[in-house]
Amino acid sequence: QGWYCNGQLWNKANWKNGRKNGLSEGWYENNRLQYKRNWKYGKLLSESLWHRNGQLSYKATWKDGELFSEMCWDTSGIIVHCYDENYDDSPGW
Repeated sequence: QGWYCNGQLWNKANWKNGRKNGLSEGWYENNRLQYKRNWKYGKLLSESLWHRNGQLSYKATWKDGELFSEMCWDTSGIIVHCYDENYDDSPGW
């Protein structure tokens, strides 16, 4: 687990035998969800990211270690191309 200087939880993850396993989550300083990731024995299965305003930003799944599907949204909830240079997908880390 990690914490912000103000004592608020920044992130948490489950580990098994030294590898991430299960859910990991992170939050912005405003206590809104920043990301959720699902892991299986250190391999990423799915990831969801949110903009600072709480709007879903990115959702992806992996299969056999390869990106299988992904979708991206702008800060107002409109679907955008995930590799658009005008799209700010920075989760704010």
